[in-house]
Amino acid sequence: DAEKLRNEMAKLIGKEPLATIDYISIADNETLEELKEVRPSALVSLAVKIGKTRLIDNVVFGMSAYSLTSPISPSIARKAKPAPR
Repeated sequence: DAEKLRNEMAKLIGKEPLATIDYISIADNETLEELKEVRPSALVSLAVKIGKTRLIDNVVFGMSAYSLTSPISPSIARKAKPAPR
């Protein structure tokens, strides 16, 4: 349940006295519409102020660490040929 996850995230962040939550979102990663149920490939994003600093982060459920750091998917990367030198 996406609302339960949002609430748990808010409760955890709320333990930090300097934290102010701007938003917590669990959305479809293509349409950005908020989800009622968490599903693979959901986009989880949030913005939180810690004092005067605003922190923004996001992650897509079901993505490997490689795909989170690579601008292209692993299947495309495997087929890619090195650029000529």
